[in-house]
Amino acid sequence: MNQKILITGIQRSGTTMLRRMFSHHPDIEFMLHEKHSLTKKGENFKRLLGDFNCGEKNPYWRASQYNRGYMIKYAKKWQETFECHKIIHIVRHPVSVAESNKKKSKTRPKASIKYWKNDVKLVANFISEQEYGLNISYENLVSDQMYFQKVLDFCNLDASSHVVNKIYNSPYRYFDKIEPQRSLDFTEDYSGIDYNSFKNEYCLKI
Repeated sequence: MNQKILITGIQRSGTTMLRRMFSHHPDIEFMLHEKHSLTKKGENFKRLLGDFNCGEKNPYWRASQYNRGYMIKYAKKWQETFECHKIIHIVRHPVSVAESNKKKSKTRPKASIKYWKNDVKLVANFISEQEYGLNISYENLVSDQMYFQKVLDFCNLDASSHVVNKIYNSPYRYFDKIEPQRSLDFTEDYSGIDYNSFKNEYCLKI
């Protein structure tokens, strides 16, 4: 099956971790490096399509982050371009995103929270309405292996226990160790967002 899968999510929400998890699946050849933008200029999407057309083994995978409504624009283009496709949109608690951004790039937490409020629900709502789209929770992903099995099922990939166990216990140095305590890395919720309600409305359930 020549299936194309796009991984997307706001910065520091787990797109790289998810991409690495997928790259350890025996049926997947992950191509090139993570792309951090599908925004503003059509050239980015053209490069993405070019990357997908330069290999023999499939399905092909690509990680991407988004900016405001541009992700919806490219998701629609994705749907028009590929007959068989999936989009996985990963979401993470806004304060975890803000704290991670503060450590990684010194971004002010208020700016990260504003970005989350402006963009994440917009994209999640669009993805939830698409047959080929799936919203998933970062917190559920790192705390429950069966959650990833459901994601693999959605993508029509082998979701057997031995495959998932191998992915969650990968010995490779460059693989993000998946640990439950990483699910929430803050002590105070200052976002003003009812994240649990958001997850219940939009994300794949455990």
